[in-house]
Amino acid sequence: MNPQVVYLMRLAVEHIQKGTLDDADRLLNQALKMQPKNSEALRLRGIVLAFKKMLPEALKLFDESIKVDSRNWLSHSNRGNTLKELHQLDEALRSYNKAISLQPSYSEVYSNKGNILFDINRFEDSAASYGMAIALDPTFADAHHGMGNALKKIGNLTKALESYEIAARLNPLAAHMTCSYISIKMDMCSWHGLQDAINHLFQSDLDSKVKIHPFYLLSICNDPALLLKLTKLYILDNFSFKNGLGLINHSKKLNHIRIAYFSGDFRNHPVSQLTAELFEIHDRSRFEVFAFSLHRAPEADSINARLRKGFDKFIDVEDMSDLEIAKLARELEIDIAIDLSGQTEFAKTGIFSYRAAPIQVNWLGY
Repeated sequence: MNPQVVYLMRLAVEHIQKGTLDDADRLLNQALKMQPKNSEALRLRGIVLAFKKMLPEALKLFDESIKVDSRNWLSHSNRGNTLKELHQLDEALRSYNKAISLQPSYSEVYSNKGNILFDINRFEDSAASYGMAIALDPTFADAHHGMGNALKKIGNLTKALESYEIAARLNPLAAHMTCSYISIKMDMCSWHGLQDAINHLFQSDLDSKVKIHPFYLLSICNDPALLLKLTKLYILDNFSFKNGLGLINHSKKLNHIRIAYFSGDFRNHPVSQLTAELFEIHDRSRFEVFAFSLHRAPEADSINARLRKGFDKFIDVEDMSDLEIAKLARELEIDIAIDLSGQTEFAKTGIFSYRAAPIQVNWLGY
């Protein structure tokens, strides 16, 4: 390999680690001009674009990297991460399995595979995959935390508590891990040591811990200003504005204002119990009413059956990525997008970071 290309890639890695992504991108472009078919340079540039949330472009680079060297297991792993972000979970799982077949001693890919299996509700398989990651690296805090999540879903709270405790001990600065530990202790009414954990959390530098899910804080923090501050940090870190779709340009004048409600709770759930009649009594001479269902209801769910009749159009979008849903909303020329989910289970807040409609409102869902 060209020594100058190796040097440029080494510098680029340093910039990626520091977060100076534009400098990394410039160096990698320079390297690729010298060696356009360098699998590792293509992979690294894919990482840069993924960090910039340019996910489709990153995916193309990982595919190019694999085309050059099909045994580049890191490219398969990075491809899986990007596909997960794009909500193409089955394809992401295949990429992780390919990476494992090429490098079975890479603990991180087992943990990432566990995340996918968790997302598709295969909790037993998810726990097994986290277990493989932990066997390869017993100090892998993220894998222990993931194991706790899976065991909690399975219903083994005692073992889940042990996993969360290990994760929090391995990474005491990771506030979200401490929050998981606190939350399950409260679920179990396990009060011993709980106040110490809460004190540790609030004595840490919370301003830098933007991964804390707002819900974890509600039952342990009575400072509204701090809750607002940390929630803003969480949203900005996870759902910052993305301009990939450009400006909204509705092509034609419609006779009706199009309102779309987005929810993972179009089923026998308090949100739908409160709103079913509301959707039915919209003034159809002025409004056309859409439902974007973020999570499928169980079969024979009576509330869901009623809702399907109450909307002008009911669209199941569970299997679509945030970007695909935002694109669909724009194609349908939705004027007002109303998020009913907030930060509750099955929410897809990322849809609104792409601006799905000219007006976006959060209502009812916490």
